Amino acid sequence: MDKKNLTGFILVLVGGWLLLGNFGLVSINVWNVLWPLIILGVGFSFEFAYFRGEGAKPGLLVPAGILITIGVNFLLNVIFGWHLMAVTWPLFILAPAIGLLQLYIFDKQDSGVLIAAGIVGGIGGVFLVGNIIASINISATLGVILVAGGLLFILNGYKEKNKSVS
Repeated sequence: MDKKNLTGFILVLVGGWLLLGNFGLVSINVWNVLWPLIILGVGFSFEFAYFRGEGAKPGLLVPAGILITIGVNFLLNVIFGWHLMAVTWPLFILAPAIGLLQLYIFDKQDSGVLIAAGIVGGIGGVFLVGNIIASINISATLGVILVAGGLLFILNGYKEKNKSVS
C-alpha cells in the first residue's frame, strides 16, 4: 500500500468514525481518544522515517522517543482516568532519556549521550518507582513481607531442629 492509499484509508476511517458519532451510533468522544494517538502517530512516523533509511537523520530518534513516551502517558490517562497522572508524571522526565538512549543505541553516539540519558533517566526512574511504591498499600505489602519472612524463619528453625535430632 503506497502513502496515498494509506492516507486515504486513514481519512476514510476517521471520517466514518466521526459520522457514526454524529448520528449517535458510537458513544465514544472521538477527540478524547484521538489526540494522544496523534502524538503517538507523529512519534512513530519519526521512528519509521529513521528505520526506513530514506536519508533520515539519527536526530529523529530523540523527538520520536519523547513523543512516543508522552503519547503513551496521555493515552493511559485518557483510558484509565486522569488520577493516574499523579503516578505517571515522571514519564515526562523519562521521555528525553528514552530518546537519547535510542540515539546512543542505534547511531552509536559517544558516551556523553549515554551519560545524559542515564542521569535524566535515573532521576525520572527514581520518581516513577517512588510514585508506584507510594500508590501501593504499604501496610498491606509490608504485612505480607513480614508474615512471609516470619514463616521462613520458623520453617528454617524447624528444619535445623529436625536435623540435630536425627
